[in-house]
Amino acid sequence: MSMYNLIGQRFGKLLVVELTGIHDHKERHWKCVCDCGNEYIAKSSGLVHGQTVQCRQCSYKQISQTNNKGLSEPKRLHGIYVNMMTRCYNSNYELFHRYGGRGIAVCDDWRKGGFAVFRAWALSNGYSDDLTIERIDNDKGYSP
Repeated sequence: MSMYNLIGQRFGKLLVVELTGIHDHKERHWKCVCDCGNEYIAKSSGLVHGQTVQCRQCSYKQISQTNNKGLSEPKRLHGIYVNMMTRCYNSNYELFHRYGGRGIAVCDDWRKGGFAVFRAWALSNGYSDDLTIERIDNDKGYSP
């Protein structure tokens, strides 16, 4: 992660504006501005892997709205997203050489937009728990 310059990149509702420093385990922390106007400090790994896509206040608001509607997050779908990101961007992953190591990447919409964008695409395209994500061409990346 530490070699990435994320300034100016968007991850979900977060726009990276400044490097705040290198902290635990030599990981960079970034000052981000959320679409709601709040500032938020995020780790490189959370941003790049789609785990951090909005500020804490927006997360609380989303959880509250979800709980009030009686909806639940498809946990399996989140696992699919995390595994896809890990294969492509975590050089410590044992099979990275078969994915990110040979240039397989995730489309900008899903990578920068995070899980929320991937989830919206999956649900609007008929996601169900018996489906998997596959690439039509094994030499190309993950995309709609």
